[in-house]
Amino acid sequence: MGTAQPPPAAPPPGVPGSSPTPAGHNPLRRPCDRAQSRVNVLLVLVLLLGGVWAAFAAGTAAHDAHLEQARTQAAERTEVTARLTTDGKEATGADPGRGADVAQVRWTDEDGTVHTGTVRVEAGAERGDPARVWVDREGHLTTPPDSPASAAMSGWVTALLVAGGAVIAVMLLRAVLARLFDRHRYALWEEEWARLEPRWSGRARG
Repeated sequence: MGTAQPPPAAPPPGVPGSSPTPAGHNPLRRPCDRAQSRVNVLLVLVLLLGGVWAAFAAGTAAHDAHLEQARTQAAERTEVTARLTTDGKEATGADPGRGADVAQVRWTDEDGTVHTGTVRVEAGAERGDPARVWVDREGHLTTPPDSPASAAMSGWVTALLVAGGAVIAVMLLRAVLARLFDRHRYALWEEEWARLEPRWSGRARG
């Protein structure tokens, strides 16, 4: 009668012939790997929820503030008709879309006070031509009040800047956390290698 042989060792999970691995379980994934995956999901949620909310709130605040400023400007500024007292002359660096020449103008306010100033006019404007200008409450030349469209643009630009900042912040945080997880993972590998390498090399039998 032969000597009884011990039963063969069961192969590790995931190896052909072994017992099936539970669904959703990877024996090679460490707890720190699963923790990092959860952190990444959390960061995505923070970006989608918190980032969108912050961008919306900042954009709305910027729009409302700019719109209120436009209303204040509209209440404090008046458009009047002035007359050119000189022919238009070419202005260095002038924007063709806003008039390529400058000229002296004169206008009279409601109390009869005469004002003069220099404004941009269409190319080829001549002395005596009318020019619509904006003045403040003191009768000084000023720029037109902001439009509702500029307020909307301010809101969109602010929202995009905040959204971009949120993306950058989340990506930087993710990179920092990934580095910390990697350091922890490398420490675990070194610990396991220090324990297993002597067995594989045979030094443990010495």
